[in-house]
Amino acid sequence: IRDRNNSFDNEDILFIYNQLRTIENLLGIVIPYPYNINIFSHLYILISRSRKVGVLAIFENGSLTDEEKEDFNKDILLKKVSEEIISNIEEYFGERLPERESYYLYQYLVSSRVQGNINKAGNFSAQVMQATQIYLDEMSERMNAAIKSDSIFLDLANHIKPLFNRLEHDIKVQNNLLEQIKIVYGEIFSKVSEVSEIISKKFNLPEINESENGYITLYFARIIETNQLPIKTIIMCTTGVGTSELLKVKIEKNFPELEIMDVTSSNDLKNLSSPTPVSYTHL
Repeated sequence: IRDRNNSFDNEDILFIYNQLRTIENLLGIVIPYPYNINIFSHLYILISRSRKVGVLAIFENGSLTDEEKEDFNKDILLKKVSEEIISNIEEYFGERLPERESYYLYQYLVSSRVQGNINKAGNFSAQVMQATQIYLDEMSERMNAAIKSDSIFLDLANHIKPLFNRLEHDIKVQNNLLEQIKIVYGEIFSKVSEVSEIISKKFNLPEINESENGYITLYFARIIETNQLPIKTIIMCTTGVGTSELLKVKIEKNFPELEIMDVTSSNDLKNLSSPTPVSYTHL
């Protein structure tokens, strides 16, 4: 974001940074990346353009429609915070801004994935709950894994809710991790993209782009990483059990995905019997 001299205005940057901290303090939240960058950019552009061309040149009509007013009153707390921040900008800028600017900021806040929001199922619309369940059901089938948990549902729904708002208001987020996500979790990303197409068609939404699919992919990647069953392992060593015990300590420290079932000498292999598949580490 550059001004007419192709440089940042440090005073504006510091002011907007303080407004972000004010939002977080008022809401008791932490606005994570990239939503904090989106809000910062929006406010910086507002101040920069208003200073250059004037408020009236930007806003021919600052009044809200009846539909926008109804939307603006859906979350009174976010409305009050938006109005306070715009009021601070008016005082800083020295000029009155139209009501529409408070509404625009409100949209950004509603569309942000924030920590600290009440995340009980009752706070989600039927559409968000249905879409969340479709993601879980479809991904469970595609990944051949049962994904059923209240905490997983609530966590994903807390992402889907602002996602729907971003789609509705054409707010796009950047995902700087996208290429890395596609490399590390390419298969999951591909499956998430398939399900997102189903979601878009079913709820008559705009296309869910790759950046958004990348963020959703991380939820399912985390589910797999954190719920992966440990690999049952038996350590055998030709020099005896004593050496195997020493190796066990090092292996447990460096390979937490292994569950050491037993340590033994290779001479005792014929006596081993396991009802479940076991990985044998022969040292």
